[in-house]
Amino acid sequence: MKSKFFIRIVISLLMILIILQSLSFSQFITVLKSTPFFVVAAAVVGYLIGQVISAYKWYLIISAESSINLKFSKVLSAYFIGMYVNAFGLGIVGGDVVRGLLASPASKTHGVATVVADRFHGLAVLAFLGIASALLFGHSHLGRGFIYLLAGIVTIVVLGWAIGPYLLKILSDKYTSLNKTVNEIVKGFPRSFNVLGKITVISFCFHLLQIFLHWLILYGVGASPSFFFLLMTVPFVNILSSLPISWNGLGVRETAYLFFFTPFYATKEQCVALGLIWLFAMTFSAALGGVAAVLTGDLKGVLLKEKASEYKPSEKAA
Repeated sequence: MKSKFFIRIVISLLMILIILQSLSFSQFITVLKSTPFFVVAAAVVGYLIGQVISAYKWYLIISAESSINLKFSKVLSAYFIGMYVNAFGLGIVGGDVVRGLLASPASKTHGVATVVADRFHGLAVLAFLGIASALLFGHSHLGRGFIYLLAGIVTIVVLGWAIGPYLLKILSDKYTSLNKTVNEIVKGFPRSFNVLGKITVISFCFHLLQIFLHWLILYGVGASPSFFFLLMTVPFVNILSSLPISWNGLGVRETAYLFFFTPFYATKEQCVALGLIWLFAMTFSAALGGVAAVLTGDLKGVLLKEKASEYKPSEKAA
């Protein structure tokens, strides 16, 4: 885990160094100085609100299974602690694993499955939003390949959600030792149309808020892309930056901004300023997760449990 974390750090640093070589630092500083404080503050607060919304969506996914009975405050704490671990955990253990264990201490598999369900569902909604926007507002700025990519993501997630449990059931019938694991995984993916409808609406609201924040920050740094253009492009940016190849999407996100926004909608300096403000908002929210970890003491318990589980095989061998 640690080696993967440091590889991501190196990739992010290399990508940022390459980007910085093409910037005018004087213009970059000018862009930062001219950005209104209220824009930065609104981005930080808006991003924080978005994470609370996202945590509530995860809460609905968890609550769909009666075997887990948690208050929203507990789920919210787990969500932010997971963010903190992803940002500052130095690869000790994954933030998603921490979220899963905090949500379902009795079953790590079930807890992590709810996190995976949350992420896959959000990915599908984000991709669908990009497709719908491209069809409604025109996709002359996007190649057909991008549209096909989004369509493929939506199709894979929807089909996987629909038929995945049946495929897993066939697998568990053949290998009975997997029965318990399969059941725990399947329980993490809600099947109720009522729940699916609610989390889909919440997910759309979350992603629209993030796109609006992009528009606000770009306005603050002096760029002026239309909101409709961002509806088509930001989904790609968020999908790319969510790939586990960099630290918190750093470098990947800025590269995507440059690809989509320059030279017609923003300068390179404005794109990097956007990335810096976005990173600051992310880091602020993640830091609040650190505060939650200290106040609750939950993270310490999870780390001890994970460390103990690592020694179990060797103990049995002995």
